Amino acid sequence: MDKLDDTFLARWLNGDLNAKEEESFKNSKDYESYSKIIRTAEKFDRPIYNEDEVLNNIKNKIANKPKGKVINFKPFYGVAASIMLLFGLFYFLKPVNTISINSTYGEHLVTILPDGSEITLNANSSIEYNKKDWSINRTLNLSGEAFFKVQKGSSFKVITDQGTVEVLGTQFNVYENEDYFEVKCYTGKVKVIDSNKSKSILTKGKAHRKENKKLIRWNFNTQQNFWKKGFSTFNKTPFNEIINALENQFHVEVINASLYEDQNFSGSFSNNDL
Repeated sequence: MDKLDDTFLARWLNGDLNAKEEESFKNSKDYESYSKIIRTAEKFDRPIYNEDEVLNNIKNKIANKPKGKVINFKPFYGVAASIMLLFGLFYFLKPVNTISINSTYGEHLVTILPDGSEITLNANSSIEYNKKDWSINRTLNLSGEAFFKVQKGSSFKVITDQGTVEVLGTQFNVYENEDYFEVKCYTGKVKVIDSNKSKSILTKGKAHRKENKKLIRWNFNTQQNFWKKGFSTFNKTPFNEIINALENQFHVEVINASLYEDQNFSGSFSNNDL
C-alpha cells in the first residue's frame, strides 16, 4: 500500500476509490485505524464558531505566551496531521454522501436503497448509509427497528449499537434498544453477532435475542402477525420493551412502567387502536 495522502483519504471518504484501491486499503495496516477515527467522529457534532474571534484568540495567546523549554514534537507531526486531516475531511464530506432517513412516532416508512433493497422502518427509527460507495459496501447503521428485503449481491451489513447482522439476500427484522437486540429471519439466512460477541446463523423462522448478558434463541411462525401487518407481537419479551413499543407507536408516555420491568409478556396489540 502506497503512503496515504490527503487526496487518497478525501477520495476514500467521498466514495471515489476504485475497487482495486478499496480492496488494497481494506487489507492495509492503516485501514482499521482510520475506520476507528471515522466511527469516533460520527459521535461528534460539527462545531459552530466565529472565525474572526477564534483567530484573535489564537493571536492573543501567541503574543502573551511565556517563553519556556522547547519540546521537539517532530516525530508526532505526521500522525497528528493525519488525524486532523481525517477529521476535517470527514466533517466536510459527510453531508454530501451520507443519507439519513428517520421515521416519526406511529409512522412506518418504506425506503428503497440504491441496489433495490427495501427497508421498512418501524415507528421512531432511523437508518444511515453512504450512497456513493453503496455498490461495493452495502453497510448501514440502524437505530430502532426495521424490516429488510435485501437484493442478492455483495454482503449486506446492518450495524447497531447492540450488534451486527450480515446477509447476502433475504428478509429479516432487526430491533435494537438499550441492552436489547433481536433479529428474526423470514427467508434466506442471516449471520448475527451481538455486543456480547454471541454468534448465530439464522434460517427461516429462527430468532436471536440478547437481553443484557442473556442470550435467547427460538423458532417463530413467519406467517404470524407483526408490526408490518399492523400488530406489535412479542414472545416472552421484557415488559419495558412492550412499553417502549407502545410509546413509539402512539407517542404516549407510560407512567409507573418500572413496576413491571422484571416481568415478561407474550401476545400482541394493535398499532391502530390505543
